[in-house]
Amino acid sequence: MNSIGTIVRNDETDNLVFMQSDDGLVSLGELGGEIDINQIYSNLLDENMETADGMWSPFKFRNLVKNGGDWDYKNQKGTIYGLGNDGSTTFLFEGISMESQDIGNHHFGAVA
Repeated sequence: MNSIGTIVRNDETDNLVFMQSDDGLVSLGELGGEIDINQIYSNLLDENMETADGMWSPFKFRNLVKNGGDWDYKNQKGTIYGLGNDGSTTFLFEGISMESQDIGNHHFGAVA
């Protein structure tokens, strides 16, 4: 995946999760287990908080965060947050273990 959690390659041969970085691949964990999202989720929050900060339309914001919206990460299989929405994968962020829906709720609170 890239630095914000978008999946760039899924060979479906194992459950290991890696992030692409300038230094190569960084292991973050595995699907069905625990995935360390400290770096990727921080990057995503930074990016989306900046976008939300400059947004004046409540309708545009609603469309981003609503079920099926661009920021509804738990339902986006093209992201690690959606791919990991399987009932057995947990995400570790700043020492707190969360599931995909928890990430979505946290993200909403951060960008609102």
